[in-house]
Amino acid sequence: MKKLLDLNLKTLCDNECIFCHDSTKKMWGKRWNDYDKADSIREKIKAGARNGFKAICFTGNEVLNHPHIIKLIKYARLHKYTEIEVITSGRKLKDGVFLNKLIREGVSQFYLPIYGADARTHEAVTRVTDSFQDIMKTLDNLCQYRVRVILTTIFTKKNLKNISALTEFIINKHPQMCFKIDSVAAFSNSLLDYKHVTPPFEMAIPFLKKTARIYKKRYCSNLTYLSFFAKSFLHLPPCILYNIFDRDLFNLSILIRHSKFMEGHNSNESFPYESLIKLPFCKFCKFYMICCGISKFYIKVYGRSEFKYLK
Repeated sequence: MKKLLDLNLKTLCDNECIFCHDSTKKMWGKRWNDYDKADSIREKIKAGARNGFKAICFTGNEVLNHPHIIKLIKYARLHKYTEIEVITSGRKLKDGVFLNKLIREGVSQFYLPIYGADARTHEAVTRVTDSFQDIMKTLDNLCQYRVRVILTTIFTKKNLKNISALTEFIINKHPQMCFKIDSVAAFSNSLLDYKHVTPPFEMAIPFLKKTARIYKKRYCSNLTYLSFFAKSFLHLPPCILYNIFDRDLFNLSILIRHSKFMEGHNSNESFPYESLIKLPFCKFCKFYMICCGISKFYIKVYGRSEFKYLK
């Protein structure tokens, strides 16, 4: 398992997503521009290499807005990082020349968000006109390269009904790309905002079940089906997966073991664990040690009745 160094470059994003706390800051007029200095980032890259990190992930709202991103990627490659990942809104990659330069300098994997199968749904989440058109162009550009692409979505009240259509779009148009579905963790200090954006799991499960059926219909091979299913639902609590997965505990066990294997990295800062908790009864669950936990905001807004331990 390779150690993954996460580097947050603190750049402004090109989108204004409804669940993002930094987007909320921008709405309040607090547009900030405190990019990490290139010299400071180089020191972190160098220190990571000394400490045995072989994979590196550049992140930070819109990392491709950093003025020195190409040089920093090149610097990481010079320090023997064998995997270089970029988390991005994807809109900058509609520029094929820029994309080619990133790949040529060593980027091996991109994480891109997509929130709907049509412009209306996608842009209801991003709140930016033409962001759907940009991501479609980016996906077409990426198809020209042998680079790993992980598409991610967050299910919210704005796009929940469109999740199955988005799933159909991805497996039909871009079957070579991984797809992950996640829930909102936390994005501001406002419980009212959280409730406005985040659906309860009991509302989401029927739509996620429909998505699972789409995968099962498309991928008849059990292993292939589990592979795509695991990639898609990697970060949901097992007790929620249990309901999505037709209450099949045996196959759920296979799914979770497979998803842990597929994660493939030991990250120093890959998930906002400070916003997640486990309930007292969770310690009795057979999946306790590998469960990512439950959002503190979710518990405050919707309570704990949907969660239970699995024997």
